[in-house]
This record gives sequence, structure tokens and C-alpha cells, in this order.
Amino acid sequence: MSETAPARRARMRITVLLSTAIGALVLLSVGAVLIVTAIANYKNTWELLLQSGALLTSNVEERVRQYVDPAKRLSDHIAFLVSEGKFDPSDFEAAKPALLAALGPSPQLSGAALWNSDFRRLDVAITADGNFILDESDDGTDPAMAPFLQPIKSAKGSFWGPPIFVAGATHIDALTPLYRDTALLGAFATGIEITDLSRFVETTGTQFGMTAFILYGDRHVLAHPKLSQRPDRAELDPGVDLMTLDRLADPVLSALTSVRMEPALFDPAFEVAEFTVEDKSVVLLMKKITDYGEVPWRLGVYAPRDELDDQLQRLYASIAIGAGLWLVSLLVGWLIARAVARPIIRVADAATQISDLDFDAVSPLGHSRIRELDDQSTAFDKMVDGLRYFETYVPRSLVRQLMSQGGGAEIQSTEAELTLMFTDIVGFTQRSESMTPKAVADMLNEHFGVVNRCIEAEGGTIDKYIGDAVMAFWGAPQPMADHAERACRAALAMHRELAAQNAADSDQPDIRMKIAIHTGRLIVGNIGAHGRINYTIVGDTVNTCSRIEKLCGEVDDQTRTAVILISEATRQSLGPGFKTQKAGAFAVKGKSEQLDVFELLA
Repeated sequence: MSETAPARRARMRITVLLSTAIGALVLLSVGAVLIVTAIANYKNTWELLLQSGALLTSNVEERVRQYVDPAKRLSDHIAFLVSEGKFDPSDFEAAKPALLAALGPSPQLSGAALWNSDFRRLDVAITADGNFILDESDDGTDPAMAPFLQPIKSAKGSFWGPPIFVAGATHIDALTPLYRDTALLGAFATGIEITDLSRFVETTGTQFGMTAFILYGDRHVLAHPKLSQRPDRAELDPGVDLMTLDRLADPVLSALTSVRMEPALFDPAFEVAEFTVEDKSVVLLMKKITDYGEVPWRLGVYAPRDELDDQLQRLYASIAIGAGLWLVSLLVGWLIARAVARPIIRVADAATQISDLDFDAVSPLGHSRIRELDDQSTAFDKMVDGLRYFETYVPRSLVRQLMSQGGGAEIQSTEAELTLMFTDIVGFTQRSESMTPKAVADMLNEHFGVVNRCIEAEGGTIDKYIGDAVMAFWGAPQPMADHAERACRAALAMHRELAAQNAADSDQPDIRMKIAIHTGRLIVGNIGAHGRINYTIVGDTVNTCSRIEKLCGEVDDQTRTAVILISEATRQSLGPGFKTQKAGAFAVKGKSEQLDVFELLA
């Protein structure tokens, strides 16, 4: 019962894919601005200002997440390695290089702490000049560390801890217990120093022409440009290790305690307020983030109202420029896509011809101005040259049949009934003694050309050449119900072509052949050592057919161009269109019974 072939999936041209991808990437970079413009046509100026501020806030939020989230991902990764048995938190010496390597891709991480099952701690800290400091200490016996360690011991997975003052600075850490199965093997923590986060927030806000900040809860400041330098411990709230709003020298944030924030009409996730500070109208937006611990963060931006008005005008100009750049990028992307696609398409076409083993139709791919594609074309042309040499030594018809069967080393050796043929040139040894090596090679090549054409025309597989002899078989790898008849037709075709060749070349002595055909059970498949496998046949049928070929000399009266002997098993497989006569019963070496042999008449 045949299986239904899987439906072919929809495909896309590489030119369309690349130009679309490039255009989409550019569109994403300016798409937010274009969306703001579309909404702005239906909003008043105030709503436009708020939405542009919300857009900037969202951009700041995304950048902050990209900055902070690697700490959580690293904690989760360490926990996974421990659970899989690939990381041992008790082996501090082995853990040191692993932690240094893990911190390397995320320079914003201030360091890491690893506890073993006894809660002895290994610290990996990064100094201001980028160097690493390794230190070990015993927290398991330190009562002061108990309130910090207890939440980790009772947690089931990674979590964000509260701010903590360590090594002269406040940090926000991602913490995780380390389990293997149900056993607690230790804990891991990594995080970001508040001053580093503040510098990042300052840079991000400046890029958008606003002041950005992050609050921890309602009255503590987690990140702010004024915290880009480490404050004194005395300035921090000892219960939270953060500075309060009223102690931060920012009049806008100090006024927040008396300002009523309202949900934004365009998006309830935002809170907005406009108020006056030091005779200036300020617009402030905040968004609550609940992903970083039990106490929510409030990410906010603010700017004077008149600066936002100017920014809105710049926004219109950037929209126009962005749309123009997007159109240009589509054109450039299409041109680049064509330049990239052409050599790839040529490779695909050539690969299709190679899959059909049509090496003669494969033309050189030529050169490309793109180095990688030029290297690809050069390597591909060299591969085709190598395959052309390869097909000289491996029958193309056999490769096609193996490919149609699933091919290659996956083919298993099986036992099957096949028909085998041996051919040999009568008197070759004496004939070649008076010939030069080149003349002998030319004669054999011409002779084998005749034999090969006749065998391949009937779907046979040439197994090997043995001096002037040829061994071929029918019935594998492609099953054939009429393999005996095919072999006999091939033998008769050899007789006809050889007779015609002898008649055409009257200056040279006639070439005569011995042909033996036998049908029987054989083992067929991939046989050989690793790296040198032949698709061949083995079995007693091969020995029998070889001995039948030797019998051709005993019945040869030297009047026929080809003596063709077939076994009784082959004769019984032939239809009425073949003429045979019994040549006799012969004793064959290694056989207890005589072998009935028949001559196939032309």
C-alpha cells in the first residue's frame, strides 16, 4: 500500500525574500514613527505629545529590558546546567572559568555569586577597569546572611530579589536555587549595579531628548542620571538600600509626591501628568513594570512641554525622511537581492543537472563580485570537475538506479534471484602479445564500449572488468521480472555488433567472444570495507557462471563470432522468442551433479 506523498510547501524566490526582508527591517525601524503619524491625524496636539512620549517610553522600556534581562537568563541557564548534571556548584575551581566565560558576553552584569550546598560562596566581581576579582567566603555560618539566603532556599525557581547593598554599591539581582532532581545543591545570583543602570538610563533618555528614570515602588529611585555616581551609604534608605524621592536632587521627581497621575486615555498602561516645576510646564509619563520582583518598577520619562512641541515638529520631518528612506531601501534591497540571487540560482540549476548525473550540461558558474559567492562558484566548479572524473570509474546507470532506490550506504545486502553474465575475448592473451600496450588498451576500450552499450541498453549493471572479461548482472538494484531474457538479448546484441565490427574492419583479425549466462540466487548489495564499498554480488551462482564461461572453449568450433552458453535455470526463464540447443551436460569442478548447458543461437 503506497503512502500519500507529502504536499509540497509553498516556496518563495530568494530575490523576493531578500528584498522583502530588507524592506521589512527598514520599515520596522521607522514603522513606529509612521504609526504615530497616522494616529496624529485624528488627535489633538496634546494627545500627539502624549503618544510621542509614550512611544519614547516604550523604546526606553525595551532598551532597559534588553539591558537587565541577561541577568535572569544567565541565572536560568546556570540552574538548567546544574539540573542536567553539566555544572557542579560544589567545585569552585571548575566553576571559576565557567562563570568568567558566562559573564563575558554581558558586560553590564556587575558580577555573580555561586553558593554550594553548605552555602559557602564564590564571588566573581568585575572592577571598573574590566578586570575580574574572585573571592570565597562562608555565608552558611554567617547569621547576617540568613535573611538573604532564606528566600533562595525556599524558592522553586529563579526570581528577582530586592535591592541589596554589597561591596560599596546597591545591586538588583536575579537569584535562583540550584536543584538536581529534588536535591538542593546550592544557589546562584547575578545582577546589575544601580549606578551602571543609571548611566544606561541616562544615555537612553538623552538619545530621545528626555530625562528617563526608574522608580522602585512609589518613593524609592532605582535608576536616575543623578545616580550615575555611587552615593554614600548614609544617603540611602537603610530598609531598601535605595535613595528616596525627597533626597534626590531632582525637583520634578520630588514633586511627584504631591502630583496626581492620571491613566492615559490612549493606553491605560501609562500614567500621565502635566504640572509646573520652577515656573516650567513639565509633561511626565510613567509605566508600571511588574516583571522584576514583588515591588513593581515604574519606568518614566519627562521633559518640558515646549521641548516636546519642538520634538513633535522634528517627528513630522523624520516621518517624511523615514518613508523616503524606506522606499530607497526597497530599491537597493531589490538590487542587492538580484546580485545575491543570480549566482545562487545558477548553483541550484547546476545542482539539478548534477542530480540527474548530466555533468556534460553543467557550465562553469563564472565569477561574482561578492567574495563568498565567488568562493562558492569556484568550489562548485572544482566539484563538478571532480565528479566528471568520478563518473569515469562509476557506472552512471548504476548510480541512477541506486538514487531511485534511496541510494548510498543505506542499501542493505539482500538475497535475490538474478541473472549473471560473464564475457571474455577468445585468444586475448596470444593476440595481445604482439601488440603495443597502447594498442591493447585501444582494442579493449573499443570492445568494452560495444559490451557496455549492449548491457546498459537492457538495463543491466556492470559489476567489474577482469582483464579482457566483463561481469554484469540483471535484476538489481532495479527489480526485473524478465532479467533472464534481458541478459540473453544483451548477449545476442553483442554477437550482432561484434560481427558487424569485424566485417567493417577487414584489416584486423576478427575478435571472437565467449559469453556465459546463468540464473540463480545471489547476495547483492553494498559489500566492502569502510570508505571503499562496492555495489556487487556474491554467491555460488557467480562461481557456476564463471565455470560455464570456461565451457565455452570446449564447444567452440571457431566458426561463430560469439559462443553463448546459458544454464538450464536461465533457459527455463526464457519465453518462446529465444532459440536454444543443448550443448551437453558437463561436470563442473566443485559440483556433485553435472550441469546442463544450452547454446543460445543468434
